[in-house]
Amino acid sequence: MTGEVDIVDVHGPFLSFEYRGAEASKSAVNGGGGASDRQVLRRGVIDLRSGLRTTPRALFGVVAGDSAVARGRRAFASTLSAIRAARDNGNERARLAAAASGAFVFDPMSFAVIDADRDPGAQFFAPARGPRAGGLTLPLSPVPVPEAADLDWWTAERVALPIGGPDSASDVWTRPGLEVVARYDTAGGPEQGQGVVVLIRQARDARAVALGQPAGRQAVGREWRVGRFPSPTRRLYWLDRPPLDSTARRALVRAFNESALYGDDARTVRRVLPPGRQRPPRIEFVARPERDEGRRPRGRPATGPHRPLNDHP
Repeated sequence: MTGEVDIVDVHGPFLSFEYRGAEASKSAVNGGGGASDRQVLRRGVIDLRSGLRTTPRALFGVVAGDSAVARGRRAFASTLSAIRAARDNGNERARLAAAASGAFVFDPMSFAVIDADRDPGAQFFAPARGPRAGGLTLPLSPVPVPEAADLDWWTAERVALPIGGPDSASDVWTRPGLEVVARYDTAGGPEQGQGVVVLIRQARDARAVALGQPAGRQAVGREWRVGRFPSPTRRLYWLDRPPLDSTARRALVRAFNESALYGDDARTVRRVLPPGRQRPPRIEFVARPERDEGRRPRGRPATGPHRPLNDHP
């Protein structure tokens, strides 16, 4: 079996992944002719502390986990009913989808952790079995799990999540006296694509707002543009609450420096020479002329007011 794994998202110690691969059939392994690989698509969540796949119960607790699975099953049944009901409208694609709907099954382990309006949630993906729809999954409606909002791992996660902005095209992170705003930009150039403009803004003066003053300089703070980044912007981590020690800062700098080489647009390389070929650093001293009035540069002869240095008798 060969394939690749994509990281869908990370929430606290839990990583949601997607695996796409191809599995050879027994006849292909034994040298049979005409056999093709079977496509495989899997979704799931891994606990990074143990490296093992986890269940909704382990994530959200027994009661909340069972409730999420039950709502996921109902969403699966409702989706299949809608697909099969659409086959009577005369659309060929709807008819083919209805014919293939029987290949999908509900798997409580096939899900991803999501942010459901700052509450934890799960989105289930029904995998397909058999040659008709093998390698496909049916995404189901997200299932919020607000009962698990007080769990320790989600409480720590919520701090980095944005609150809704003044419109649907922005996110905001707040703290006393400061706001970080992410405004989604869909009008970038053809080489930029969709992105997000990040701004740092002084928070509104709470006292001025309470006094009913108009939204002027006293109420709305200044803004500083940080830059434009690929969208979406999911989280913001405050590095001063709690403050990072020197070890954590060095590790963070190293992680950012190494991540610059992840993409295909890296333009710099570094080669470490063996100790025998390393050259010692070269140091050159550059003389600095004396500028104090009344003093002459060291090592140079005194000259008269009308006699150049190179004027010999």
